[in-house]
Amino acid sequence: MNSKYTLRRFIGDLPVENILNTLINLQYASAKVKKDYITQLASHPDHNHMKIEELKDLQTKAVRQSLTYHYNRCSSYRNLCGDLPVVNKFEDIFNIPQIHAEEFKNDDFLSIDKSKIVSVITTSDLSGTYNKLPRDMTSQMRLMIQMLRYILTSALPLVADYSGRSIKETRRYALNNWAINFLTPPPNESSSLIVKIFEGILPVCRMLNIKTSYFLNNMEFDPEKAFNDIKEINKDNKMMMFVGFHYIFSQIMDYMDEIGERLNLDPTGKNICIACFGGGWKTLDGKKVDKDQFKDKLKEYFGLNDLFIVDAYSFAEANFVTLDLCPSKKSHVIFPVVVRTRDPDTLELQDYGETGIISVWDPFMNSYPAFIMTDDVGIVSDYYKCDDCGFIGQDLILKGRLSKAEFRSCGLKLQQMMDEKRKERVLATGYV
Repeated sequence: MNSKYTLRRFIGDLPVENILNTLINLQYASAKVKKDYITQLASHPDHNHMKIEELKDLQTKAVRQSLTYHYNRCSSYRNLCGDLPVVNKFEDIFNIPQIHAEEFKNDDFLSIDKSKIVSVITTSDLSGTYNKLPRDMTSQMRLMIQMLRYILTSALPLVADYSGRSIKETRRYALNNWAINFLTPPPNESSSLIVKIFEGILPVCRMLNIKTSYFLNNMEFDPEKAFNDIKEINKDNKMMMFVGFHYIFSQIMDYMDEIGERLNLDPTGKNICIACFGGGWKTLDGKKVDKDQFKDKLKEYFGLNDLFIVDAYSFAEANFVTLDLCPSKKSHVIFPVVVRTRDPDTLELQDYGETGIISVWDPFMNSYPAFIMTDDVGIVSDYYKCDDCGFIGQDLILKGRLSKAEFRSCGLKLQQMMDEKRKERVLATGYV
């Protein structure tokens, strides 16, 4: 028998989910002893399933710990805050000053020594300039732990139940059949968020002998080669996962139209083939892409099941990700950051359920204070338990982005608010 398949069968028979859970549980136990609330929140055994009051209490402690850390280490953020904000209860989180996403054009808000930077994510704002978002090893590890916890406590039980398998059967099937196909450049060619997020789990994939492939190389994409590679990979790997932007999927589907051929990977969901996509919903020439039509086309052309066509949303400034891997297709905030919206005109906090500027307080970022007001507009839910998948936390409905004028206006308003706070501090203390 081929040694590759012998190894896959050996790994598939190991209780990998129990081993990983045990390792993360040990980290959680250590964090409890040290009263490290950030790590407790990232590694909690009931990740995405904590009781709401317990979740809010741990979020409060984690955000307070993060606030104190960044206040002491980042002079720019300390100057923005003035006195250290007091966070005794959950509602106090919303008094913590936020940083406008436009501010990340330089290293003003760095909380670590530059020698500690292991990765930099770049993202362009509405003015076309690039923001530089450094990550240190602590930030990377917290992200990886949360991704593993999400897979183990949420995704794995859901897909096992949907495909009619036990957890053990799903693990054995996955580790014998899983192939992850990135419709993105490899990590050494791109510093975009989607590439860097998944870079963190590549060592785990290698350890578990999971096949990974990158379909963009040297920033070139060949849809014919991609289509043929997918068919070839699928011969030995029935559990196919695709990760990329909608326009790359579209190029493959355009090629399918040219040759009059379709894929039939997983119409029933039994094979657990997943297509996960994200990014803006416009083409390069500014035309809006209808998300529902795109999903229907993806289902038809790739032969996928509705549940496993997954829309992802994230922004690079924080460890913030939503996925609609849910029978009701609700977009759950899978990492437990605190989310609210602000009124675009006044920047005042809104009630849950109103449309406004997405704002987050992320305690997991160690390299800079990730208390961020974005340029995206959406609707954020209150905390609740999802009856369809058991998730406990918040949902987000993304509505779009601020226009360039609105974005700049919000930046100016936030700057004005910062200046007013500084003036109040000078009048009260005599110090800048």
